[in-house]
Amino acid sequence: HPEFFYRGPDGRPGNKMGDWSDVIDLDYSHPGLWDYLTETLVGWAKIVDGFRCDVASSVPLDFWCEARRQVETVRPDCIWLAESVHGAYVLGMRRTGAACATDTELYRAFDMTYDYDIWPFYEGFLKGDLSLRTYTDILNYQELTYPTGYIKARCLENHDTCRAASWFTSDRQLYHWLGFLYFQRGAAMLYSGMGLDVQRYLTACKTMKQTLPLGGGFWWVTASDSVVLGHYEGPEGRALGVFDLRGRGGEVAVDLPDGVYENRLGGQVTVSGGKLALGERPVVI
Repeated sequence: HPEFFYRGPDGRPGNKMGDWSDVIDLDYSHPGLWDYLTETLVGWAKIVDGFRCDVASSVPLDFWCEARRQVETVRPDCIWLAESVHGAYVLGMRRTGAACATDTELYRAFDMTYDYDIWPFYEGFLKGDLSLRTYTDILNYQELTYPTGYIKARCLENHDTCRAASWFTSDRQLYHWLGFLYFQRGAAMLYSGMGLDVQRYLTACKTMKQTLPLGGGFWWVTASDSVVLGHYEGPEGRALGVFDLRGRGGEVAVDLPDGVYENRLGGQVTVSGGKLALGERPVVI
């Protein structure tokens, strides 16, 4: 079926992104291609729990919606994860006249999207180019942008980025970032052995994550140029997360009565004079 493949202006098989020299795009204008691909997905859905769809933004959204409808006939609980793309990629594709879906649009067909929409802000903060306030502002903006109860696939590194170890200067900083990762709305993704040295701590993170539902509200407050306070509030109760993202230590003011509190990530912490000491591990109360 040579007609299933996209052809460039020269008539030869190619792709819409010229620097992806190893990729030949598919031509979704052919209904027969849709049939072939959805039949394949339905076949695999009888075996697997879900699909991670590479560069899902550049495939017609109507195709994904139809594929999901057909897959649900054999696996209604199938998980759909979209590798959504950077905003700059969306703009670049649209400038060429090619369709490219935003994360907001992808939630029509997918359960989860990557957090590439804010990745430049994450890297910008780690490089020192952007303030922590700028980073937390964009996290808060996500809460205003996506459907209620949206799920993001959160990660600190992946196969297309620098290793997190190249950013973090200490184990202390790694612990605080991992706690921060698991506290955020969504599903935490770990890549290539990140958790090998911190397995016990990750178990605590996962347990804490399971106690935070997705239906309530999350918001972030910058306490200093190093510390962010994460808040969750819903019908089930409230949670406060304290994360020292530069690993500098010290104290931070918290809106809690003085006393001793159980840290969901292990041990106890004390609030004295309205302040909490920043330790080796983050705190979730």
